[in-house]
Parts: sequence; structure tokens; C-alpha cells
Amino acid sequence: MNQLTKNEIIANAIQGAFKDGLCEWSDIVDSVTQAKIPVKNWMTVRGVLQWMINEKMIVRIKDVHKEQYQYI
Repeated sequence: MNQLTKNEIIANAIQGAFKDGLCEWSDIVDSVTQAKIPVKNWMTVRGVLQWMINEKMIVRIKDVHKEQYQYI
């Protein structure tokens, strides 16, 4: 039985934050918190988010007034 790594669990929570293909940072925080993932440093979550951006899974919406992401 394969157990997911913490980063994989975080990635799943980030994916779960998307509603209609969009989400904001606050939605990601809510999703990670609801999944009861212990986070001491939110830069870990940001690192997974950046990895997902680099892998072209999601993109950041080009609006400097919102931190909003779109699922590709």
C-alpha cells in the first residue's frame, strides 16, 4: 500500500480548493485546513503551489489585485 507524501496530500487539497476551475489563496488555505493537514510553515504549501504552476497544472490569473488561480 502506497502512502501519499505530505506534498501529495497538500497538492490534493489545493486541487480540492478549485470551484468552477478557479480559486484564491484563501480557498487553498481553507481546503488545507479542512483536510487537517498540519502546516507549520505555509511556504511549504506555496512551494507545492509553485510546483503545480511550473508543471502547467494551474496558472495565476494576471490580476495584481487578487491572488487567483485557474485550473488548466
